[in-house]
Amino acid sequence: AGILTICFFLVLQIQKRSKIDADASFEVKATVGGGEAIAMLRQSKHLQLIALIIGFGALGATTLDQQLYMVSEAQGNNLDGITSFLAGITFYISLIGLVIQVYITPRVYKIFGIGFALTLLPVSLTATAFLVIFNKGLWTSAVAKVTDGSLRYSIDKTTRETLFLPLPADIKLKAKSFVDVVADRFIGKGVGSIILLVALNVFGFEWW
Repeated sequence: AGILTICFFLVLQIQKRSKIDADASFEVKATVGGGEAIAMLRQSKHLQLIALIIGFGALGATTLDQQLYMVSEAQGNNLDGITSFLAGITFYISLIGLVIQVYITPRVYKIFGIGFALTLLPVSLTATAFLVIFNKGLWTSAVAKVTDGSLRYSIDKTTRETLFLPLPADIKLKAKSFVDVVADRFIGKGVGSIILLVALNVFGFEWW
């Protein structure tokens, strides 16, 4: 109940602070076709870098999801056990992500800057990947998923949003949604799923 109360007041504060910007964005928001968005992406190296950052991050998340499910299944858990386990993982991701966003993100920005904040997720993915390689226990995959999720939906997401700020307003409003969808859904989940299917079914790779 306490966490829900904190979240409620945080949402109110965010809505209050962003009301003016939201109204302004609504007034000037413009739609853009796929061809025009791709042209913007080709012409802007900044947008390309943003797309790559979002895409590779989503690719890592897709891999972790599959890995966590397969390791849990290899431990002999049935469907109910896996569901309960994943629900617990989601709870810890939400709780730790909230703490990071409220207490750690502002301090990281103030002391180290945006560049350092942007490296936290890739570094954590690399570190937990080595942890999983050297110890294939269920707890290592759980740690990897909780670390990834809590950073991804707090400091990393905030940092990725700030990357759009230097762009001209017209480009930002037209291309942001397209880049988010293409990089996250197409590269992260679409291409990532194909890579996993090939790795598991064609090359016979196993997590366990």
